[in-house]
Amino acid sequence: MLPFTCYVPPIIEYMHDLPLSRTLPDGRRIPYFLWDRDVSEEELRAILSDPDHPSYGTMLALLLREARPRDVWAFVSPHDVTAAWDDVVTRLGRRREFWTWVFESWRARGYVS
Repeated sequence: MLPFTCYVPPIIEYMHDLPLSRTLPDGRRIPYFLWDRDVSEEELRAILSDPDHPSYGTMLALLLREARPRDVWAFVSPHDVTAAWDDVVTRLGRRREFWTWVFESWRARGYVS
């Protein structure tokens, strides 16, 4: 059994100047779901804290598409996602149906507006 939750092949782990983070949070490391981008956790948090940032929609969609659902909430709130829903829904790829179901269920229960 591996001592971490996400196996990262060694060849991928050293593609960047910073090592990949196998768990969250880890600040300067690149989150596992951004393995192909040179964006650290700190940079991702800065982008996602500003809805007016030019990369906000792209990074939010990438987070929803590639991260484990429980890890999404370490970076954004359900309110953040609903506020940007129209912008990101078309970029969710194979995860679109999942996130649509989540937010429709939460709306029906009154958790989000």
